[in-house]
Order: sequence, then C-alpha cells, then structure tokens
Amino acid sequence: MSKSSLRSLPGDRPESRWDFRAAFDRSPVATFLFDDATRACLEANKAAELLTAFSRAELLDRRIEDLHTRERRDRALKYFQRFRQEPGFTYDDLKLETKDGRVVPVEVRGMNLGFDERKIILVYVRDITEERLLQGEVLFQNHKLTTLNALSSAIRNSMELHQILSGSLRVIMEASGSVYGEVLIYDEESATFQIAAVRGEGFSEPPREPLSAADCELANRVLAKGEPILLDSLAHEPRLSKLLRGQSGIGVAAGVPLRNKDRVMGVMQLAIATDQLFPTFDFELFTSIGVQIGMAADNAVLFQRTVRQAKQIQVLNNIARIISSSLQIEEVFDSFANEMEKLFDFDRLLVAFLDSSGSYLRIFASGARTDSGWGMESLIPLVGTGPGWTVLNETHFIHPDTKEEKKFIEDQFLYEDGIRSYILLPIHSRGKIVGTFGLGSRRRAGFSEKDLPLLTQLSKQISTAIENVKLYQQTKETSILDDVSSLFNSRYFHQALDRELKLVARHKSRLSLIFMDLDKFKQINDVHGHLRGSKVLREVGFLLRAAIRETDIAARYGGDEFVVILPDTDYPAAKRLGERMRQLVVRTTYLKEEGINARIGASIGVATFPNEAPTKDELISLADERMYRDKKENHRRAASSPKDS
Repeated sequence: MSKSSLRSLPGDRPESRWDFRAAFDRSPVATFLFDDATRACLEANKAAELLTAFSRAELLDRRIEDLHTRERRDRALKYFQRFRQEPGFTYDDLKLETKDGRVVPVEVRGMNLGFDERKIILVYVRDITEERLLQGEVLFQNHKLTTLNALSSAIRNSMELHQILSGSLRVIMEASGSVYGEVLIYDEESATFQIAAVRGEGFSEPPREPLSAADCELANRVLAKGEPILLDSLAHEPRLSKLLRGQSGIGVAAGVPLRNKDRVMGVMQLAIATDQLFPTFDFELFTSIGVQIGMAADNAVLFQRTVRQAKQIQVLNNIARIISSSLQIEEVFDSFANEMEKLFDFDRLLVAFLDSSGSYLRIFASGARTDSGWGMESLIPLVGTGPGWTVLNETHFIHPDTKEEKKFIEDQFLYEDGIRSYILLPIHSRGKIVGTFGLGSRRRAGFSEKDLPLLTQLSKQISTAIENVKLYQQTKETSILDDVSSLFNSRYFHQALDRELKLVARHKSRLSLIFMDLDKFKQINDVHGHLRGSKVLREVGFLLRAAIRETDIAARYGGDEFVVILPDTDYPAAKRLGERMRQLVVRTTYLKEEGINARIGASIGVATFPNEAPTKDELISLADERMYRDKKENHRRAASSPKDS
C-alpha cells in the first residue's frame, strides 16, 4: 500500500489525510497493515523496520506468520483469525524472528478495520523483552525471599542439629528443584566427612560410616574455597555420580559451604534437575543460605554440647554411685553398661584387670550386642593383644577398622563378630596401671581422640571399684577356675552342665558337648618340662575362649583334656565349632619366645543332648568315646602318611 492508498482510506477528511500518514510513521510502536485474505503485509512504519531489521520494502507482501519463529507460526495464524472477531485482541506468548536472527518476545494487538470490500487488519507489535526480564527478576527475587523465609522458619523451630539440617535441606531442595541433597559435616581431627542429613528418592537415613576426604571431591573444593561451587556435570563428582547412577534429568551439581564467621563447618551438596529455576545458580543467594544454616548449626552444636556436658556429669555421678553400692559384679556391670549407653554409641564393652601373675588380663566385665569370644573370667595375654598393648605401653589405642588391618591377635575374631573399630584405655589405681577399659563399634572409625577426655574420666571411676571387688574376685577365682589354663575347673564344669541340662528340659531345647584332647602334648612335658607344658595349656585355654561364643562354657577337664558346653546348639553347629577349635590349636606355634616353636595336635568328640544321649553321664561318655575314636583316626592317618625324606 502506497501513500496514495493511505489517502484513499474511507473516513479521511481532505484536510487530515496526510496527518494519518504522519501519525502512522511517527508511532513508537511497530505498526503493520495486513490483508485479511492473503495475510500479506500492506504497510509498515519506521518502528516496524527497527524492530524487525527488515526494510519497508522487504516487509511488504511478507505474511504475518513469516514474522514469527517457525515453531510458533501455527499459533500466530490462529490468533490472526481472532483479530477479525475480537477488536483489540491481544496476545503476548509469541516471539518475533528478526532479519538478523534475533528472537524477540512481543505483545501483539490487532483489530479488523473492514474498509469497503477489502478487509484490512491493523496490527501493533511491541517489544516486551525488558518487561519479561523485569518480570523474571521480580519472580526470582520473590522466590529468593520465599526461600529465605521458609529457611528461617525451618531453622528457628529447633535447637536439635539433625532437625535443623534436615529441615534446611528440605527447604533448599524444594526451592532449587533438586532431586538429591545431602549435608556433610567436616571433622577436622579425622579429616573425614559425616553425612548428617540426606534427602532424595530412595534415601531416608544418613549412613553411619564417615566418608574420607578423597571420596568427597566437590565438598573438599568448597571447604578449601569457602564459596559455592557449581559443577555442570556429575562426572566431576565420582561419589555422587555413582550414588545417583540411573537417575535422569540431573542438570548440575552444587556445593554450598555452611559457614559461621570464618569457619566452614560443612557442605550442602545438591543434584539439581535440568528444567528448574536454579540451574543458573545464584551465588549470592546460596552464600546467604550457607551462612544462615551454618550459624544455626553452630548454635545447635553449642547448645547440644552444653546439654551433653550436663548429661555427662549426671552419668558420672550415677556410675560412681553404682560402683560404690554393690559387690555383685553382674549387678555393677549391667548398671554401668546402661549408663554408658547414654553417652556413647557402642556395641561392645570390655573391662579387664591384671591377674596376680602380671602376665595376663582377666576380664572383669564384658558385654556385646554382637557374638563374642571373650566373656567373663577370660584371660587375655599381654603380648600380642590390644588390651595387653594398652597396659604395656601405658597409653590408649584406637583401631579405626579391623577389616583393613589386623594389628592384634583378636582383631580377626572381632571382625568376624561384627566389630569394625574399638578404643582401649589403661586403668590406673594408686599410680599403677592395673587394667584396661574399652569400647567396640560395628561402625568403621566409631571412636576418635575427642572421646578420650570422657572415657578417661570413666576409667578413673572404674579404678575405684577395684578394691571393692578384689577380694570377691580372688575368692571366686580359687573356687571355680583352673590354675593352669585359667578356664573353669572340672568341678565348675559339672555344676554348669547340671544347670544347663535343667534349662534344656524346661525349654525343650538342646545342648551339645565338645571334648578335646591334645596330641603330642606329652612330648612337650617330657622334653621341655612341666613349667613349659603349663604355658602351652594356658595358651590353649586362651585360644579356646577366643574360638567359642560368650554363652559357651569352656573348662579344663583334667590333664590335657578340655570340654566345652554349647547351650542351644545342635550337632552340626557344634561340629563346626569343634573344628574351629581344632584348627586354632593345631595352627598355633607354642613357646616361640623361648625358641622352641612347638606344634601340637587335637582330637575332638561331639555329642548332643537329648537327641543322642538322654542323660548327663551318657552325654559325657559319648563325647569322650568319639574324642578317642578321633584320636585313633588321627594316629592312623599320621602313620600311613609318607615320611619326609
């Protein structure tokens, strides 16, 4: 449409014809005239040229849909039809594509002029880029404010560290569109991270095991830098990548320092969905979030430390009262263990004192949620064992992982029984070391140097009980223990067997008995003397206690014969345990420190009550008979085997 065509528009007064043209050209809004039938552009003003980067000549005859991006053209046609029916219809959900390739969000308003037979559609197009940016910023700022308010509510409603961290993690994950999140607390002493809170599909409780610094690359970087870090791929964080393997739609991973003043106490790690608001990651917001959580967490730690100190004082007072109130070992131990559980998360407790010879530790108290080879009255040699090392070196010992390192004799048994870590401390009395005190845990690195002050206090309290129970202990030792092997003596064995058989009858259960006789032991006595023979018997006694369960009862039956009562144990299980005892005895080298390096054998006999033997005497007789049958078979095999040349 030319200028002359504009002059011929119906309704123009002659004196104002050129005013319309001038107004059309001067309009700051891009203005177009489209032919209703062909949708072709008939006219465009200067603002339209500026907006589209096309010249007026290039715009003429261009259809309205050609001005929009390809994926939105069908929608543009739909809206064009509505211009005919709805005067002033406006849309703002399309984008205009310029000559130079820019995509511009626009607001479009159209109306049907309807001149003569030819219908003309007047269209105003306005660039709303700035408005959209402003709207986005307003929405984003509102989102930030909402997030900070929600975070503040989650923080101020509790002084419990886990609740603060879990609540904060929930708020931040919802706000950031995260599919997984965790809070790692850094322990400077051990240089490890502990997952204190975790959220995500399939994740509910944080693991108890600490994480080494090498396992937490992102957290380490955040800790060192003290600022939020954004990773564009989980591939840069191997642990998270492995943990979230199979989860799709994760765009980025973020690490946020939890800071209070100049100290970073931990890191919040997030795996953020691709289609969420925060993939652009607002560092200012997340820095503020980290400071808020860090301050609240630090306050909670201080509060809980105060509460814990008050509880420690109460428990120490309770233990002092318990120790001084009774001479009954079982009663004292049960109450002592119950009080200890208020302060420490442990699965095994050990208290042992030096015996009269000064070469062994005798267990005074032992308790475990896991099965255990060392129970009450067991003897522990000083050389080669953790408790012995503690006494000999007059210092504490912390074993972080029995799976990774077997430092002492008992570590393999402890690991097999489920104990991954333990701590041992010496017990002092009147200026001398008189014993050892220890705790064990199913967790790796369950104890650290920070536990020492309180455990040292407890070990001092334990020492005050020594004089109270010493006479009782000595009296009991002389009446029920064998002097040589330090296992129970034959008299106590018969008392215990009578008691256990009554329990079997009452509960309609079963009981097995193991007889063991040492082979080649007489040669040691004859060649090296009875004193050295007694040392071998004592070491065999220690090995048997290490091999059996805490509920089992081991005794020296006489000479080089030993017997073990196995409550609630069937024949196959007893046979396996007997074989374990045999292997321990035959694989051990005796009298090594004297340069003798002796080896012995063992014969085993097993019988089960009431299945095989309905009375006590028949049970003992059958087990003894099978032991001698095993001894004959061992001698036969030894005689028929080829001799070394």
